[in-house]
Amino acid sequence: MNYLVQAMSLRLKRTIWVAFVVLLIFHFLAHATDADKISQAEGYYQQALVSLEQGNTAQAVAQLKTALKFHPRFAQAHNQLAIIFMNEGTVDGRFRATIEIEQAIKLDPRNIEFRLNEAQLNLKKGFPGIAAKNFERILDLDPRNYAACFQLAKIKEAELLRYKDMISIDESSDVVLSMRSFAERANEQAIHYYQRAISIQPRCAEPYYRLALLYFESKNFDRMIELLESAVKIIPDDKNCHLFLGFAHQTVKNYQRAAQAYQQAKALMSPDELKLLEAVASILPPKQRQIYRALSSEEKERFQRAFWTSEDPFFLTEYNERQMEHFRRMAYANLRFSISDEKIEGWQTDQGRVLIRYGFPVSKYRTRPFIGSSSTMSMNPLHHSKEVWIYPGFEFVFEDRFLSDRFAFAWGLGPDDDYKIKFERLISKTPELYELIPETEKLDVLLDLVAFQGRDQRTDLELCFALPASQLRPAANQYKLQHGVFLFDENWNPVIQDRRELSFKPDEITEIAGKFWYGDRETVTVPPGNYHLAFEFEDERSGHRCQIRRHVKVDRFSSQRFQMSDLLFASKIKMPSPNGSHRRADFQIIPNPMRMYRPNEPLVIYYELYQLHQDSSGETRFRVEYRLGSHHDGSSVTSRILATLKIKRPLSQVTTSYEYAGNDRDERQYLTIALPSSLQGEMKLTLIATDLSTGESVQREGIFWITE
Repeated sequence: MNYLVQAMSLRLKRTIWVAFVVLLIFHFLAHATDADKISQAEGYYQQALVSLEQGNTAQAVAQLKTALKFHPRFAQAHNQLAIIFMNEGTVDGRFRATIEIEQAIKLDPRNIEFRLNEAQLNLKKGFPGIAAKNFERILDLDPRNYAACFQLAKIKEAELLRYKDMISIDESSDVVLSMRSFAERANEQAIHYYQRAISIQPRCAEPYYRLALLYFESKNFDRMIELLESAVKIIPDDKNCHLFLGFAHQTVKNYQRAAQAYQQAKALMSPDELKLLEAVASILPPKQRQIYRALSSEEKERFQRAFWTSEDPFFLTEYNERQMEHFRRMAYANLRFSISDEKIEGWQTDQGRVLIRYGFPVSKYRTRPFIGSSSTMSMNPLHHSKEVWIYPGFEFVFEDRFLSDRFAFAWGLGPDDDYKIKFERLISKTPELYELIPETEKLDVLLDLVAFQGRDQRTDLELCFALPASQLRPAANQYKLQHGVFLFDENWNPVIQDRRELSFKPDEITEIAGKFWYGDRETVTVPPGNYHLAFEFEDERSGHRCQIRRHVKVDRFSSQRFQMSDLLFASKIKMPSPNGSHRRADFQIIPNPMRMYRPNEPLVIYYELYQLHQDSSGETRFRVEYRLGSHHDGSSVTSRILATLKIKRPLSQVTTSYEYAGNDRDERQYLTIALPSSLQGEMKLTLIATDLSTGESVQREGIFWITE
């Protein structure tokens, strides 16, 4: 019996050992098979990456799916499929991407790459709140993850922009609620995450740009400048950092430093980038834009040079403030309104186009989307979020049609409600807006242009001006102003560029028509032709500036026939001596460019006669007749003002003549006329000169005003 038990025990042990050996063999074979499958899966994964590099997405998807058949727990393959499906840009693609990325994270929950892709997928699905939670989870795992900090900052920045100007209207009570508190919180968070991103990777430029714009939106311009000045030191070869530094300095009217920063930015740009920045097509009226686009490259360059010269608002400075403002608007538009997913530059969007032409609106607000009662014209009860930009005299309305925070011109059923059509109409009449000198800083200078015959068939153009003493501020009993006269030909090529300092003492100020002015004149000598004139002053102590623009047609004075100069209206004229020949420069003339006089105040006129006939003894004889009467043309601005003030127009006319004898072919004369107390309003002076030797006559007319 014991023998039988022992035999059975021995057999059992042998069986167990055999079974163990068999299982061990199967175990090693199974592991060998799994390793082979993983190796094959890895091979298909690498092939898929090659296919993606070659642009064969369909083949890459097939290879990744094959890899997952061999190795279903291959997390990288799931992640790569999620990326491919996400980039399809379709609802179905995003749905399939969600399945794959969730599986990848389930297999490897601490993989930062997978979680970043999950967050990006949620952004593409339009779920920024969920994406923010994804990025926060990443920062829990990796506090110094740059991508998570930067993307979180962008999400918070978008919240700021959404709520900053948003109002909520309660239709039932007409109550308007501001969302500013939400905006302030989002602004703080966005600043925090951008600063954190910069501390992690200080040589990455985009966080500097976007943080600078946050400071701009909150009007914290000092912080904006400080940030960008540090940025150009850390990454000096980044053109956009210099461009935005110019933007910042220009915002606080530090034009000199802005010009330097813009110049540095342009030096770092490629030819194509520079051409885009300086292009004028985006601010031209439609007809001129068509002409510009048809020009050759060389012609476009000449056109742009002439255009930017014509747009320069103040030639006294060494830089073109209007062109710099264009750079500023382009920089803001491209950063704020670009749609990177669709490769649309900010200047191409509706909001970018408006901003580049008309600048930043005076005010703006945004409404929340809501579901309301449908109108009779539309069965859609959804009211889109609208953003309204208000400018002096007009406004633009943009709407977010797809709840994507991307605003375009609001549609309408008619042309008066369609803002795309309204924009195209407006740019024909008002192609752009820019004002360098606000009304409170404008110096009310008066200018009168008077033409005289010059030497060598040229013309002397007398620039008679008056400065209002009430707007100036003296220093040490003396007034000092920067002054410039700039003359350009028809193509805006410079002819005269004269910058100087003008100084005078308080006792040189005179009373003209009841107000105190400093009056003076200066001469420019040019050939006959058409010119663009810029006449400028700047009083740095009072902060007042003036720029007068005129298109000037300079006529030729003939050397063969009897002629008269223009009439120079003055307050006082003093001749140095009664005898001998005199030049115009010898006369002490205080001009009256306002041409305004009081009753019983003398009207003083300076004029010149040319080519008088000399008899055999060298003597000339001529008669001067003046006619003084009311001017009945009510089309002028002054006429309408006088009519509003109910200043009477005289109907009488005064005619007086004098005869003169002299020895010079050219005579320099002045005339003093006592104005009767009965005359008031807008008057016309007609001066007729007759050469008594030949009977030839010439005449000039001038408008002036008599006021109490």
